[in-house]
Amino acid sequence: MTPEDVAGLNIAFNESTLGGVEVDPTGRRLGITLAVLSLPDDVGPMPTDPRLAVTLEGVGRIAVSSRRAHWDDAKAPAVPLAVEDLAATIDSFGHTAMYGWKFIDAGDEEFADAETPLSLDLRLGPERYHTFDVFQDSVDAYIELRAWFTTLSIRRIEQPDSLVPISIPAVIAGGRRWWDAMYAGDPRTTPAGILPLDGP
Repeated sequence: MTPEDVAGLNIAFNESTLGGVEVDPTGRRLGITLAVLSLPDDVGPMPTDPRLAVTLEGVGRIAVSSRRAHWDDAKAPAVPLAVEDLAATIDSFGHTAMYGWKFIDAGDEEFADAETPLSLDLRLGPERYHTFDVFQDSVDAYIELRAWFTTLSIRRIEQPDSLVPISIPAVIAGGRRWWDAMYAGDPRTTPAGILPLDGP
């Protein structure tokens, strides 16, 4: 991935809903399902099924911090977590949106508070080329996951759950169109309930 790919995907993944994660330790892969905000390159509506299956390959490490506390309470004790319980634990948050504009290569400072102690620290290989951060939070609990990986691929999930490859530039373009449309007051973006900071 180029720096431009990273910057574009961070835009495309902002306010996406985390559908779940799937760890394949043997294959050193991590699957992440995201329902993204995207618009087509015409005047059509948002996709009926906005889910993308993101696959990280060459995963070198997966670090998870799970705490029964508000998201900004870094001193709360970590809740130990087994890798086979990770997907169910993330699902327990109810699949909420992730915000913040930084998901890929967000920098060490973004994960510093979660580093000690960790709920799960899965070491699979030496690769440390890129990072991908996901999180979920509620009133009294939160979970953060960072994966270090080599390559990333994306497939569009179509009914009935068939997977169709989609290029990184296409994902970026759809995301940029959505955010540009939202700032322009395009009614197609209204159902998401997101308004510009200077909006009504």
